[in-house]
Amino acid sequence: MGLMENHWKFRVVRKWQPFKRAERCYLLVDINGDAIEAVATERNAQHMIDLLEINQCYSIRKYICTNKRYMMHTVEHEASIMLAKYTQAVPIDKDNIPTYHFNFLPYDLLHTRTNTKDLLTDYIGCLVAIKPSDDADEENRRDFLTLKNDSNKSVRVTLWPEIRKTFDQSVVENTDAPVVVAITSTKVGNLILDGDMQLSSTPATAVFVNPPIPELLDLKKRYRQLNYPAPAITSVTTYPTMTVAEAMDLFNNQTTRQQVECVATIKDIIAGENKAWYYKSCNLCKNKAFKIEATTSTKGKEITASKDFYRCATHEVVNRYILRYCASVILKDATGNTTATFFDEPMAALLGESCEEMMKKEGYPTAKKCPTTFRKLIGVQKKFRIQQHHEENRQLHTCVICRVSDPTTATTTIEIPATGLLPQTPDKQSKKRGYPDTTGTDTPPMKETKN
Repeated sequence: MGLMENHWKFRVVRKWQPFKRAERCYLLVDINGDAIEAVATERNAQHMIDLLEINQCYSIRKYICTNKRYMMHTVEHEASIMLAKYTQAVPIDKDNIPTYHFNFLPYDLLHTRTNTKDLLTDYIGCLVAIKPSDDADEENRRDFLTLKNDSNKSVRVTLWPEIRKTFDQSVVENTDAPVVVAITSTKVGNLILDGDMQLSSTPATAVFVNPPIPELLDLKKRYRQLNYPAPAITSVTTYPTMTVAEAMDLFNNQTTRQQVECVATIKDIIAGENKAWYYKSCNLCKNKAFKIEATTSTKGKEITASKDFYRCATHEVVNRYILRYCASVILKDATGNTTATFFDEPMAALLGESCEEMMKKEGYPTAKKCPTTFRKLIGVQKKFRIQQHHEENRQLHTCVICRVSDPTTATTTIEIPATGLLPQTPDKQSKKRGYPDTTGTDTPPMKETKN
């Protein structure tokens, strides 16, 4: 460890900027195909930006060898390189230095990296679907990629906005099936959605279509034998814009599941003695969870455990519940007002915290007492995507808020109504993470392509 005066030859295969930090990170590969991270702090970032180019080879000296970062590192190297203002890098011609470095993790080992913040994960598979999120604005839209391995097991990859912008779908559209995709430096989620393992992008993530690895032809052959089709690409959905009065007229005169967008203001929060603002849901789905009495029998099994158990309409017995938002508001614009129900995900996005986070922080003891935080929403103007909700037991049509975003144009202040429905688990990342630009994502490194 310390200042290194000797020359070291390498290729720059990727660079990125960590979230909310001005430093620059690089992935460097030497002639043996081994990779190491290099970091230029904020003070030295511009010097290295001017000095190092993607896919170029250099001979470098006067760099500092130090320990790897304590979290979110991209390779399994115990050391990393600090690039300083006095670091010298001279371009060289070295065609025999690999241009890629991957360290793919098999599907069956993904669970070993769930909910960890140390080593990031590279994964490869056959791309079978691309689906955009239904965010109202292009700036915040995510893409969900579905990859299958040769055992027909699926992985869903979430590309957050700044990484999604670097992913050129036209390359996929112009590539013959099967389409092999390699994705680097992802975080493995701790949940399985619809049976799929979950990966999500980080600032260091890069996406490669048909990466030039030795195994590519063999992978394509196996995927072809499994009859994996060309990727199903879902186009971005657009929604008609209406006033509150027009939306209510549509909902009241026909039964429809159509979603529309209204710019409106939250006039009031409906929460108190007769209206709960959260509910207990099953921890496996979003259905309401009901506590099982100690003597309850389930398929011949009597539950007499010392701890509480719950059931929902789908799952017979679960050992815990999750708190989710279910808040009703009044929305209003210049044309009228209506009552609408905030599901969990849009309410969490609006407040910036999940229902459980709010309960832990503020400790509200009852669902019938309106939180002070909710009162701060009164007078807030947003673009609401709403949908008709039919409560058969009351024979009434109510309105459900499916998504909240900032208005794209200035309008006069409006107010909003609400009703109560069951919310979904919030995606905390969508509010708190917007990854900065990454560059050089078309030339990642990989150990397999040693020359």
